[in-house]
Amino acid sequence: MDYALIFLAGLAIGSFLNVCIYRIPRKLSIVFPSSHCPSCNAPIRWVDNVPVLSFLVLRGKCRSCGAPISWRYPAVELIAALLFLVSYIRFGFSFELFFYYAFSCALLTITFIDLELRIIPDRITIPFMLIGLVGSVFPGLKVATLAGSIHATWYLGLLSSVLGTIVGGGSLTLVGYLYLKATRVEGMGGGDVKLAAMIGTFLGWKATLGVIFLASLAGSGLGIFLILVFRMSRRTPIPFGSFLAPSAIVMLFYWSRLVEWYLTNLSAGY
Repeated sequence: MDYALIFLAGLAIGSFLNVCIYRIPRKLSIVFPSSHCPSCNAPIRWVDNVPVLSFLVLRGKCRSCGAPISWRYPAVELIAALLFLVSYIRFGFSFELFFYYAFSCALLTITFIDLELRIIPDRITIPFMLIGLVGSVFPGLKVATLAGSIHATWYLGLLSSVLGTIVGGGSLTLVGYLYLKATRVEGMGGGDVKLAAMIGTFLGWKATLGVIFLASLAGSGLGIFLILVFRMSRRTPIPFGSFLAPSAIVMLFYWSRLVEWYLTNLSAGY
């Protein structure tokens, strides 16, 4: 029953995130007016605004004008619900649950905005940087706990949060500068730098390095695939934020397992 309620609550939160994804980059209020069709501006009735279910009942079309409804809406709702459920299983009913779920929701919102518009709004990254720094002061805020034969817990703390901000933002600034010097093409936008800094405030500097590595690996893999298969130019821009944000979610939930796997396997040979 707890899991069902958490999942349903996550669906409702996902519906709100869809509003944020559409309105924040367009600098619209996320409160007023009420939900409406972006094609015909007809108000959406509550019966047509039930997460996922309404999309299925309407067969992905607006009831008023018949315009197609983007697949993004049910996808975001389901992902938000799954993230809430996984966060609850991981952290229980605690401060960490709300702290890191809010972080996950911000990353989810940023991912879809960056995929659609190639921008990362300061209206998300800067406030969440402050939330991360303030939340890091909370005593006993765990980032990860290793299980099995290795017992160790990493706590966030203000110092780690500040260092994460510096490492996240600073490393991408350096990479962007070096890429610009080598190719005379801007390779890293300011939005990516602020996003990396935001991630650092929530995860600390150690996990942030892992996030950047994982995002770079995924981005490079996609770039090579696009060049080889679709003959795209090496200069074709790839929205790096849409790799950074999902990588941060992966590291949030699997960092402890990755570290433990490394300590128990790779480090055994040294």
